[in-house]
Amino acid sequence: MEINELSKILSENYSIASNGDRVVQIHLFGVKYGKMIREKRYSVKDIIDKSDLNESYINVNSTINS
Repeated sequence: MEINELSKILSENYSIASNGDRVVQIHLFGVKYGKMIREKRYSVKDIIDKSDLNESYINVNSTINS
């Protein structure tokens, strides 16, 4: 899976979630894809930038790096 595809998944999951569930979706994305992102050495910042969810960087990054 490439960065563009991951960005699209993150953006879609965030967009369809209700306001109260958006942070949960960000964390679930990190849990689900974190291992692959680390193994492929993808930049979390690049994924976030391409998803247009810049405010979510800290949440995704902390989940992936845990």
